[in-house]
Amino acid sequence: MELHAFADDIGLKRKWFQPSASYPHYDITLKTRSIALAKGAKIGSKKQIIYCAKRLKEEQNKKNNHTQAQLKLGF
Repeated sequence: MELHAFADDIGLKRKWFQPSASYPHYDITLKTRSIALAKGAKIGSKKQIIYCAKRLKEEQNKKNNHTQAQLKLGF
């Protein structure tokens, strides 16, 4: 996933990802924000951020549903 690769690149640990929040995300400090911007992150509008967050949540739900379906096939 692109988000996790970029997070790793700016020094975030995968365990800091909050997948169960209203919208999956990493909390970052102002220093980490500066690093992210220096490495190519773009500042998004509130509308863009919400759109991306909803897409990420949908992707996670599809992945979780697919994994659960695969697990059920083995029984």
